[in-house]
This record gives sequence, C-alpha cells and structure tokens, in this order.
Amino acid sequence: MPQQKFLARIHIMKKEKAIPEEDYRDILYRKFKVGTSSALSDGQALVFIRNLRDFRKDPYASSDEIRWKVNTMWHEYHHNHCNCGDETGHKRRFLFSKFKVSEVGFLDRRKAYEVVEALKQMKTRRTHADNNDETNVRPGTL
Repeated sequence: MPQQKFLARIHIMKKEKAIPEEDYRDILYRKFKVGTSSALSDGQALVFIRNLRDFRKDPYASSDEIRWKVNTMWHEYHHNHCNCGDETGHKRRFLFSKFKVSEVGFLDRRKAYEVVEALKQMKTRRTHADNNDETNVRPGTL
C-alpha cells in the first residue's frame, strides 16, 4: 500500500482533472492490473501520479479530431432538425442520456466512436423519415 501522501495526491489530481470514475479505474487496470489505488506500491503510485498529470495525453483518450467530428456532426444534425437555438444544451442532454458524459471532452476513444456511430444512425433515420414523409403524401392533400 502506498504512503498516505501519495494516495492523497492521486485523489486530489483525479478531482482536479475531473476524471470520471470509469476512466480512473480503467487507467489503473491497464497500467498496473489493479482495481484501486491503495493496491499500488510506492513506485507504482509515483508512476500513476505522472500518468494523471498527462491524463489528456492518454492514448485511450479521444483525439482532437474525433471531438471535432462529434461537434461538427452534432451541429449539422441539430441545425437541420431543430430551430430552438439551444444546441449546446441539447448536445449535453444527448451525451448524458446515452453515454453518461456531460461534455465531448470527457469522451474516451471508445465512447467517442459510439457517439459518432449514433449520430450517423440518427442522421440516416432522419433522412429516411423525411423521404418517407414526401413519398407518403396522399393525393389531394396538398
């Protein structure tokens, strides 16, 4: 078990960087094959602290490109299908209800891929629904 000051530093950094619990546990397991920071040795705790400093440089974190793609796809979807003016609020509600994150920046690579796929499906469904609306118009109703 690491010294108390190492554990305290780990938990302070986790809170400061707003690292989701799932990502925190995932990094611990990937790097050290443990489920909790109290199972680390002193040396491992120091390495883990260095890893937390570079959290956004984590190879499993989503890249700037994928975050840009999610934001762009959401903007296109929202702009074409909603005129409310609350694009950011709708995006946050969508991300939280489906993926349990509040911002695109908190997506890991896997979840970012799932968001892109979900947005593709939403766009496809909406396109098909629009096409069906045009083809299913009864004669004489226009």
